[in-house]
Formats: sequence, structure tokens, C-alpha cells
Amino acid sequence: MRFFPAEDVDAALDFPSLIEALSQAMSGGFVAPRRYHHEIEPAGEAPAMQPLMPGWTESGSAAGDYLGAKIVNVFPGNSARGVPVVAGLYLLQSGRTGETLAAIDGTRLTLWRTARRPRWPRVISLDATRRAFCSAAPARSRRS
Repeated sequence: MRFFPAEDVDAALDFPSLIEALSQAMSGGFVAPRRYHHEIEPAGEAPAMQPLMPGWTESGSAAGDYLGAKIVNVFPGNSARGVPVVAGLYLLQSGRTGETLAAIDGTRLTLWRTARRPRWPRVISLDATRRAFCSAAPARSRRS
């Protein structure tokens, strides 16, 4: 499994390639169920939230067999601690074996993904992620 911190996400992506990957992903072949929202109630603080966003390629998709899930934590109380309010992790997995292929800084990946137009489905981040981190992984990525 590879780990891609924020600086590796930045090194792996560029806007022209990302926009092209997002456009190609619009052709279909992906499943994106509704995101799951879990409310967390830290003692003495505003409620926090953990959205879970799964997605996968359809069987036989030209994009390959992949699973992906982004886990985001939104803790409003963190601002008083000087810690980011939003933190996330994206897991990219094999759709054939379930093996985890990469753990990617989900906060940074989301910053890049927001280049998409609002009407595009969330699942396109799965294809853009697969393209960036399976096809041309940066040499400095960390293995665990």
C-alpha cells in the first residue's frame, strides 16, 4: 500500500490533466451511493460530523476495477484549538481483491477535486484518483 500526503497529491496532479480525467469520467461506469452522515457529539462542543463517501467502478468498466471511499471529519471545535476543522482520508482499493492500494490525504484531494463543475457527480473523483495514483505514482510516495 502507498501513502500520499498532501505534498505528493500536489506533485501528482495538475489542472489540465485533472480536468481531462474528470471530463472522461463523465462517460459513466461508476457507482456512487448516497453519502452517509454520522453526527458525533464531543462533550461540551458543537456537534461534529463524519461523512463517508463510497464509490466504485462498475464490473467490466474501461477504467478498471476499483473501490474508493473518502472519510471526512468535520469538528467545528477545532478552530478554538488551532487545528483544521476539516480532515479527510481517501482509500483507493482493488475492486477485484479488496486490497488497499493507496491512502491519500483526503483534505488535499478534495481541494483539487473542487475544480469540477458542481453538476458533475462525486464519483468522478474515484477515476481522477485512480488515474493519478495508480498510473503515474510519484516516486517519493511512502510505502507502509
